[in-house]
Amino acid sequence: MNKKAFDPEYMTQWKREADFLLQKNIHPVYIRSSRYGIPEYKYTKTPELFTALTEFFGQEDIVSKISKFAKGGSEC
Repeated sequence: MNKKAFDPEYMTQWKREADFLLQKNIHPVYIRSSRYGIPEYKYTKTPELFTALTEFFGQEDIVSKISKFAKGGSEC
């Protein structure tokens, strides 16, 4: 089995999501830049992380922005 088949860390490039997690006292394990210079925030997968993500993605304004982006909007 390929060691890269399962990533033990959660990653996001979305600053708004990273800021939300920081407000919940969930800190990234590390931050790196993609080859395009976009910050990638890596988090250890924990029940607290997924509880916070459920809250984050359950917010109406977030859901509407994601839906708009998925339909071809330019900004999320």
